Amino acid sequence: QQQQQQQQQQQQLQWFELAWSRILGLALQCSTQIGGRETLDVRLAGVDMLVLCAQVSSKSGILAVTNPQRVSTNMQVVDGALRSVRPASSSLNVASSAQHDGIQEDDMHVPQQDDKSSPSLSANSTENNDVESQKYGLFKEVFRAFESLRVHLNDDIDEEDTSASIYMETTSVQVMTKFCQGLSKLYECCKDNELFPSMDLTLEENSTEQHFVELVGILITKATGPPGSKYLSQAQRLCLELLQSMALSSSSLALELLVQIGGQAFLWQADDVVSNKNTHTFTGCEPLNNQAATIVSDACLNKNVAWISKLRVVCKITELFSTHFTATEGSMKDTTACYKLLVPVMGGGLEALLPLEKAEQAPSSSYLSLEKVADKVLTFLSLLLKTEGSRTPHYLANTKEILQILTSCSINMPRSKDAVFGEVLLTAVKQSVTMIKLLPIASDSTSSQTLENSLQIFKQCFKGTSRLICGTESLHSIIAPLFKDAIHIIDESERKEEILVPFDINIKLATTLCESLYQVTFVTDIAAELFPYLCKLMNSAEPNLRRGASNLLTRIDFGGVLERTKKAELKASSVAQLSRELTQMSYQMLSERDRAVAAEAQVEELDKRYESLFANFESLKVQKDRLEQQVAVLSEGSAYT
Repeated sequence: QQQQQQQQQQQQLQWFELAWSRILGLALQCSTQIGGRETLDVRLAGVDMLVLCAQVSSKSGILAVTNPQRVSTNMQVVDGALRSVRPASSSLNVASSAQHDGIQEDDMHVPQQDDKSSPSLSANSTENNDVESQKYGLFKEVFRAFESLRVHLNDDIDEEDTSASIYMETTSVQVMTKFCQGLSKLYECCKDNELFPSMDLTLEENSTEQHFVELVGILITKATGPPGSKYLSQAQRLCLELLQSMALSSSSLALELLVQIGGQAFLWQADDVVSNKNTHTFTGCEPLNNQAATIVSDACLNKNVAWISKLRVVCKITELFSTHFTATEGSMKDTTACYKLLVPVMGGGLEALLPLEKAEQAPSSSYLSLEKVADKVLTFLSLLLKTEGSRTPHYLANTKEILQILTSCSINMPRSKDAVFGEVLLTAVKQSVTMIKLLPIASDSTSSQTLENSLQIFKQCFKGTSRLICGTESLHSIIAPLFKDAIHIIDESERKEEILVPFDINIKLATTLCESLYQVTFVTDIAAELFPYLCKLMNSAEPNLRRGASNLLTRIDFGGVLERTKKAELKASSVAQLSRELTQMSYQMLSERDRAVAAEAQVEELDKRYESLFANFESLKVQKDRLEQQVAVLSEGSAYT
């Protein structure tokens, strides 16, 4: 009987899969028909059927959209949807409720830990897993149909109703509008399961979300409004709302698509797109690009968006800015860039560097690394702070935004990049000084605000340089020329006997430098170099400069400087005395060494004499032995005779 039941189930499954495939094929055929108004109803029905099949085969089911329920105390999420459940109660209450419902207590079965029905429970769980797997297979088949529809929409199709007016959309746009509405409902069904963004998955492993985002990207590109329309079509608005919802659910792919759509709008957008003269000059600043860039900026400020999504947006923006810098470096256009949307993007991305630094301490499969992201940010910042050539108008038009981005970098830049960050700021200080000196002296509020922002950028860069690069030589190369130029202006005014010193950029720079030096911790170390400049600046008729120089003089502890100087002199004298003693000892050692060398020579000579005497002694000893032998022989011979 079990085998027969299994065979029946397989036959039913085969029949259902065949029917499912035929339904999807018919729906795809209807939705991809080419024609005019006469095919509209059929195509809309085909799109509705495809979306309905996707909702039915999703894990949450179509009830997640069609039957919204309010959350109460006796509800919980079951399989992705809200279900009413019986409140928890004791066994006594369960028994009483069972009797109240007409159920005897003996008929109730409460499973225990050693219950024999546990194998049946495991069998049921296995069967449920098989059903979920088969259901997911049906869902993937629907997505393959979506892929075919995406390819069809991506192709250029000639329709019969191409002469659409501004009051009537084409048939394809109406079909795509219906499809976008369905995709929005489908995302509500699948956002917690099939389309849930997983940060640890690669694009190949998370292909469902990738294909879904690509489909939305095709729709938002193709579903344009009637010719000459200055506003978004309904399908484009639906796609933007869908991508925004996905971005707020931490979908990095949706945010990256919005960055791609935004494009140049991050760099050339004004407050009002209709009155933006850049719109008429540059392509890529249409309302669609503007709206996409605005959504990305708002998402980067949202605390609910995942930090890794913000970092991926920052990487995309830095690459986009590199292209923008190359385009503006050699061009001389009348319009200037606008970096207002870069501020929230970079601010949110830089704040995400701290979670990335913490995440690198644990194993992760993310392709992002703190080293790569920080290098991209530093490259972006070095390009942003450049003021040479044709970049000057873009710099001056965005001083407020540049200052905000620079402040975010100073707060969130990793400590491991202090040296490189300091070099970038040092270069920016020198370039900002050159640019500020070229600014025209104007009395209008806009020019004054631009000058003030430029001075604040100089001050921020100098503050960061003095904190990250503690070498006095690099700072002295900046301080000395600025103070000398200001002193030259003061001397010229005194020579001309002017009562009031006219406004001068050099005086303003010197005043700002005094304010910056007041906050430097090691200003006392360069007091000897600063003292003559500050004394001359105290004679200035400019009250702000005179006040800044006096405050800086009070900031320097000259008593401590003199005390350290005396200690240094005593130390130097002791070092000199020690040096003389060491020299004298070295001379003595040299003389002793010479005596030792002479003694060694005498010892060698005595050794040689000893060896020669010893050799003579040995030869005499041998001769003595021979003579004694001869005497003995002679004495024996005489005795015998």
